Amino acid sequence: MAADDRNHKKRWIMSDPVLIWTFRRSGGTALAQFVGSLSDTTIMHEPFNADRSFGWVVKNFRETKDGGTLSRNVGKALAARPNIKHCFDMLPRPLHRALVSEATTLGYKHVVLDRRDDTQRALSLELARQTGAWGPRQAKEIYPEIEAGRIVLKPLSTPDAIGHIRKGLNRRKWLARKFRENNLVPHILQFEQIYGDPAAGRARVIELLEFIGLNPEGIPGFEDSLNATLTGKSQNSSSVLDLVPNIGTVREEIAQWSRESPDSAFEWH
Repeated sequence: MAADDRNHKKRWIMSDPVLIWTFRRSGGTALAQFVGSLSDTTIMHEPFNADRSFGWVVKNFRETKDGGTLSRNVGKALAARPNIKHCFDMLPRPLHRALVSEATTLGYKHVVLDRRDDTQRALSLELARQTGAWGPRQAKEIYPEIEAGRIVLKPLSTPDAIGHIRKGLNRRKWLARKFRENNLVPHILQFEQIYGDPAAGRARVIELLEFIGLNPEGIPGFEDSLNATLTGKSQNSSSVLDLVPNIGTVREEIAQWSRESPDSAFEWH
């Protein structure tokens, strides 16, 4: 038997599909790629985006505004029960509603990957919008140019950053309510729990694998792959954010808004 065949047989097939609900700039791509590497069934990354496999579902809804057709189309998209990573800070809310309903009917396990530091998430998102560095490949090309002074960053907009935070809070509350209405208990993970301390991150990832029915025992290169995921720099936008000319002011203004806004905090239960 060839080495490739032996490795293939040591991978696992999840008994139930998984739907990872996450935000942009929350480490979802790295985590989904890692989990997908352990299984014979890969994870589709944001397939409802306009330029991807199920983009036609959203395009049709935007043209027709027909919620019934939207639900049926989501059901068609999920018929083969693909594993999905889905950013729910994007796209129309009716899509997310249909996705909760249809995925639950098809027996999906729901996972939420959130990020406690919403300020950092929002600033990272604004930085990506300005630089075009949405992933590690672009960051590797663009960030050195910024650090060398050949690309000069513009000031960030506090209202836009707060807008991202407000939208995130509203989407969290909405999704939590939909989970309760459907008697669902998702597996909750936080960016900081995974990508902070590697030992703690390993424990949380193992818990996730148990939840979705994946046993890493005997999978070639599991520990090396997990360590690379937990310690990888990804976009590493923190150092570049310090080069934004008004970053201190924006952080202070967001902190003041947070102190004065009673609904600026949220906890998954």
